[in-house]
Amino acid sequence: MSKHICLSLFFLMLSGCLSAPPIDTFHSRGAAVENMQTRSFDAEDSKGIILSCISVLQDMGYAIEETNYNLAVVKGTKEAEAVVASQVAMGIASSILLGQTTAIDDDQIITASIVVYHSEKENNYYVRAIFAQEIFKTNGMRGKSIAIEEEDIYSLFFQKLSKSVFLETNEV
Repeated sequence: MSKHICLSLFFLMLSGCLSAPPIDTFHSRGAAVENMQTRSFDAEDSKGIILSCISVLQDMGYAIEETNYNLAVVKGTKEAEAVVASQVAMGIASSILLGQTTAIDDDQIITASIVVYHSEKENNYYVRAIFAQEIFKTNGMRGKSIAIEEEDIYSLFFQKLSKSVFLETNEV
């Protein structure tokens, strides 16, 4: 018991030695994420862009949950596996060494939330896409919910959206 208290005190003291990052770090990171999530497109109205967003999300395997043309919002979800090999290994080790099972990541629901809004330019709209994941454990409990900040998913979405908007606006 005293061993656990000593370890806890050690980590508590160690955490006091750490310094917080400067405020500018959070601002610049937030701006970088927002830039990654937002692109502008030329179009006569937002409806064509919304239709393109729906098509792209469906192409990427998302089921469209909500669409509101008045608010220019689209929401899609898809299920995916969230199993990570290192968690499985730790779960097995925990079972063997401690004799108890540990819940590990099992499934996830990835949500895409899209907002289209008019820019200051005529016939130009911004599209902001936010991808997030909600992870569920093997015991059925909800795990963590986090925003996805990997540039690959945003690049892929906007690359496909750019082609779709081009086809939509040129009626190809």
